Amino acid sequence: MKGDREAFGSLYERYLDQIYRYVFYRVLSSEEAEDLTESTFLHVWQDLRNRKNQIKNFSAWVYRVAHNLVIDHQRKKKPVSIDLEDSAEFTPGDDPGTEDAVLIKLDSQQVVKALQQLEPNAQQVIILRFLNGLSHTQTAQALALNEGHVRVLQYRALKQLREILNEDKDE
Repeated sequence: MKGDREAFGSLYERYLDQIYRYVFYRVLSSEEAEDLTESTFLHVWQDLRNRKNQIKNFSAWVYRVAHNLVIDHQRKKKPVSIDLEDSAEFTPGDDPGTEDAVLIKLDSQQVVKALQQLEPNAQQVIILRFLNGLSHTQTAQALALNEGHVRVLQYRALKQLREILNEDKDE
């Protein structure tokens, strides 16, 4: 049992910031993100203790657990306003590819506002791919979509983000 706790502790340390960031960008409240992140890891711990079969892709599975908890949370809740003070604590990843350069050049508050204008699946693809650094395959597994659909959502979302952010510049 002690080995299980130590192994879980290292998994917790490895994924905590990534899961928190994903959840935060979905709920836009640091308090709710902390609660949902805690719930995610509680679910993971309980499921791992009771699970008989092995998980093939742990990273995608943890994101899936977080995704499901966020969806449940949003169903129970009324629409929220964006807490821009909280959003300032996050910036896109340090090692961007060329396709996400649009996100790197912008103030994080603009990005948060723009992300909220995307449809939910596109929003999640952008968060998982560029803010959390998941591959197309991992993103597809986390969202239970096929990889081709993730690529299409990413392309359309980046195009829409560029349009939204260019409109904001013109104003």
